[in-house]
Amino acid sequence: MWQRGLALLLILLRTRLGFSELPGDGDWVRARDCGTQGLYLDFSASSASPSLDCVSSCPTDSEAVGAEICGDVPVCARPAGEQTRILQIGLRQLCQEASCPSKDGWSSYKQRITVNVAKTLGVPLSEVQSDLLFWTLPSGVESPSLSELRIYGPGERRLAQDHWYSVVLALRISSRRLDPRSAAIGIFEKNDTASVYGQLGVQAEVWSFQLSTAVAGVATPRDY
Repeated sequence: MWQRGLALLLILLRTRLGFSELPGDGDWVRARDCGTQGLYLDFSASSASPSLDCVSSCPTDSEAVGAEICGDVPVCARPAGEQTRILQIGLRQLCQEASCPSKDGWSSYKQRITVNVAKTLGVPLSEVQSDLLFWTLPSGVESPSLSELRIYGPGERRLAQDHWYSVVLALRISSRRLDPRSAAIGIFEKNDTASVYGQLGVQAEVWSFQLSTAVAGVATPRDY
């Protein structure tokens, strides 16, 4: 299964698709302005935009939830139900050094993906936990085949090696706003890599998925 997923991921890595991007610095500025103006960030199911949009009031299919971004911006989230569910997702990404976020920016990278996950699921950030792990790979992909051979003369400048990274992001969402039948959860459960890219702005595969129903402290999982 991983080999099939890797093959699809590599196709996506070579394809330029017109989908969303991670929230940029301008998005954070607009998010802060949103709060100071008494507006809400729209994380509701009605929001079709991949950007962080401000609205003056929450849509009828959502409810306002307090300060989520920059400490002072409330969001419009899906209405809370009676049942608490726990969604655990593992995202795996391969990227070359030139296209990966800088090693000094991994924390920001994690935060921005987490914001897009929260927005996709329609839950406030306070209900999302995330952590990121990355390491360099010994070769470009899993194949050990020779990719390049060069001969350098004395004093000639050698090209720097462009390392590959394997990046894994683990997310845990504990919320009464998760609907197992929703299209948003279906994206992760089906490992729909094109939709993951469209919603999160990163080319990654879902390599682990578990949806549990919390019943008196006991979780009943649905996973792969």
